[in-house]
Amino acid sequence: MTNSMTLNLKPNSELSVATKELVAIAEFYTVSTVEESVEASEFLSRIQKLRRWIDGIYKDAKTPLATAKRTLDAQHKALLEPLAKAESDVMRRIVAFTALQDQEREQREHAARREAQTLAFLEQARQAEHIRALADARQTSPAAAVALHAQADMIEQAPPLIMPLPVIMEAVLAKGVQQRTTYAAKVENLRDLVLGVAAQIIVSEYPIDESTRTFLTETFLPTPQCSLLLLDASMPQLNTLARALRQDLSLPGITLEKNVTLVAK
Repeated sequence: MTNSMTLNLKPNSELSVATKELVAIAEFYTVSTVEESVEASEFLSRIQKLRRWIDGIYKDAKTPLATAKRTLDAQHKALLEPLAKAESDVMRRIVAFTALQDQEREQREHAARREAQTLAFLEQARQAEHIRALADARQTSPAAAVALHAQADMIEQAPPLIMPLPVIMEAVLAKGVQQRTTYAAKVENLRDLVLGVAAQIIVSEYPIDESTRTFLTETFLPTPQCSLLLLDASMPQLNTLARALRQDLSLPGITLEKNVTLVAK
């Protein structure tokens, strides 16, 4: 069964030569006068036109590949999704069954402990009764009888030696299949998380009075786990604001970067 695909794509020699030529010329351009600026902008226009030409050529060349990729992605998805669902369904049933088995095992272990405890108490009582019988025997001296009764009292008052019966469980998984437990966090309320992180930063890094510390701690429930590493700025949203507001952008901790580009028509 084939498990890989390879493509042998050779670069376009004409485009490679044109690109290397313009890149080599660009290394020697200096702009220190108006004339040099105009000349450099004309050269910039050549670079941008070549770049657009290359983009067009490769866009046309990659269109069949993009179509093929969409076809392969659809085939890939059509094969994997049913398998993933089947895997999830079977795994869910096995996990539910093993959880039930674990619950039944715990119940049997609990019953075994109770049975072992009952047997231990009965054995204690039997031993104590046997010793008291020896103490009450006619041939036993009074001193020995007192000692035996004391020994019986100690046996009755001592914690019983409990030996639980082993509970054997049948294997529920095939050989080579292991059950693993993983954990994943789920954000139920982003606002609470943000406030918890902010409160933790304030109570741990800033001098505040006790009433403020109590208010922040009781209201926002910060813990040392509330690290700033849990949060990340949304750059798409920030850049949308920057493009819309420009110099009017005003956000704490955010600076506005202005990038100037030249575009040849």
